[in-house]
Amino acid sequence: MMQRRHFLKTTVSTAAAASLAACGGGSADANDEVARQEAERRRVPTPAPTPAPTAAPTAAPTPAPTSSPTASPTPAPTSAPTPAPTHAPTPAPTPAPTHAPTAAPTPAPTPAPTPAPSASTYTTNFTGTESSLSEGGAWTLGGTTGLKWSNVQKANGRAYGTQSVHSGPPYDDSLAHLSGFPANQSAQGVIFESNASGSIEIELLLRFKITANSARGYEIDLVRGGGNIHVVRWNGPVNDYTDLSGAVTTNVRFNDGDVWYAEMVNNVITVKCNGQVVWQSDRTGDAILWRDGNPGIGFYADTAMGTPSPADSFGLKSFTAQAL
Repeated sequence: MMQRRHFLKTTVSTAAAASLAACGGGSADANDEVARQEAERRRVPTPAPTPAPTAAPTAAPTPAPTSSPTASPTPAPTSAPTPAPTHAPTPAPTPAPTHAPTAAPTPAPTPAPTPAPSASTYTTNFTGTESSLSEGGAWTLGGTTGLKWSNVQKANGRAYGTQSVHSGPPYDDSLAHLSGFPANQSAQGVIFESNASGSIEIELLLRFKITANSARGYEIDLVRGGGNIHVVRWNGPVNDYTDLSGAVTTNVRFNDGDVWYAEMVNNVITVKCNGQVVWQSDRTGDAILWRDGNPGIGFYADTAMGTPSPADSFGLKSFTAQAL
């Protein structure tokens, strides 16, 4: 636009000067004036075209301030791990005071059987009534335990047999023995007798042992009808026995109150009546020798000499067993 205006002005001024010259209408001064103005005009610099506004150079995006390379975070000074506070050693827990063990309550004493046995002696007067002698479980019986024989009973201060009367065999004597005695032992019985007759017997037992279908040990057989005694070894099975003495009649008495005593010490059997020796023998050399067992009692009756008197007419009124 500025260039076009400059062109028009130049054209008009030239044309006016030419017109004035052609008409002779202009003076030299006038011409000079025109020329001067023309010269001044020419001196006026043609303004340079206004350049299209140059967009200010787009400033390069100011880089985000480059932080100096991120220094690795200065590690917090690693302080040496604070040691766990050292506690004084925990004292072992003080044990609960040890109390003396509480003594188990003392059980009420079990009444001892009547009569009460001791470690070395057993005595009974057969008080009370028992169809099978027990006295608190003290006795082992021929019928209950042995099965092939019969039991002993007691009544009115007497002990006697329960065996049914017959002519043997079988020899199913009424048997009972104690327990817990050593091999050296004695058995003593006091006879009761009330009009006894016939073949009826009382027996003192030594080293005797009854188990099912077996009865073994030594018997001192007081035979009322024969007026004698026999010392017999029982070998176990029913009807199996050995007569060691044969019939012995020296110092033999079967009256009410007579005291019969038998012992076995170091395999020597001794029998006494009222303190007098009736028979004695050392059985060490026997082919069968019973070395253990217990003292006891027994009874037997048969019809070999006719019908015997009742069982309670001939028996024991007291009994004592001792360890020797």
